[in-house]
Amino acid sequence: MSKNKKILHQQRERIDFLLKPLIPVLPDKVTAPRLGWIKTIRQNLGLSTLKLAERLGIERSVVSRMEKRESQKRVTLETLEKAAQAMECQLIYFIVPQNESSFENLLDRKSLEAAKKLFQRVNHSAELENQAVKSKEYEEKQLRKLARELKEKLSPLIWK
Repeated sequence: MSKNKKILHQQRERIDFLLKPLIPVLPDKVTAPRLGWIKTIRQNLGLSTLKLAERLGIERSVVSRMEKRESQKRVTLETLEKAAQAMECQLIYFIVPQNESSFENLLDRKSLEAAKKLFQRVNHSAELENQAVKSKEYEEKQLRKLARELKEKLSPLIWK
């Protein structure tokens, strides 16, 4: 495995470690409010659009447009961060796996799916020549080996 791939594997382990306590709760329990975070937090802090505008050094109408853009999912992270700071808050955002408990598990699943596709193609060609793998045990062993190799190399085939 190349040095760069090894570093990426180590980074993935670190990210999984840091996100482990959050992944079970984030996707299902934390969703953006319908009105957006800026407006919801601003209102819940008793901060008027005028006062937030003053704290940001912008016009009141710009705050209204900013809140509207956020509710439409068209706001930048920079804007969110500035608004959060103006409300004496902190912006934190995550990208987490949708249906897995870790990035490692996501990569394991995708690698195995890719290995199955490759194996099916190779085995189909072998069947045409009467050389197909007949043992399920051998097939499973080869699939796991191929999936491990794809994962270690971070092969682009994983995402095809």
